[in-house]
Amino acid sequence: KIVTLGIAAEEAVSHWFGVQSESRSLGGPDGGSDLDLPGFGKVQVKGSTFNDPERLHLLLEVEHSSGMESVFLVWVNRDDPSDVALVGWITRADAVNFPTRRMKDGGPLNYTIPADALIPFRPGVLVDQFIVSMEGNGCS
Repeated sequence: KIVTLGIAAEEAVSHWFGVQSESRSLGGPDGGSDLDLPGFGKVQVKGSTFNDPERLHLLLEVEHSSGMESVFLVWVNRDDPSDVALVGWITRADAVNFPTRRMKDGGPLNYTIPADALIPFRPGVLVDQFIVSMEGNGCS
């Protein structure tokens, strides 16, 4: 299920930006970045299935955060992975200034960045209204 989430998120970003997806999620570690995008540099794509803005956070593992320049958060519908929305992004330099926490005992230490701290992909789209149709922008 996590692999599907990661692939759906990465495919959505690839489609939005019109680049070939590397989809290395199936092949294990990807060296810290999923895509190389002009203007964003090496990008790590993170997916989430939480549709409550209070619970929607970008989680960036401290241990694996050095191989990227930007991090994108993509919401993926857990019942239909083809239903996605690009929530926002943040530079790695800004992400590492957020608090860290473990989501479960023994789990990895994560920078925990609330969705409303991210830069939206489209100006004027409020984070609490992120589940919007991406129709016309290449994502649906």
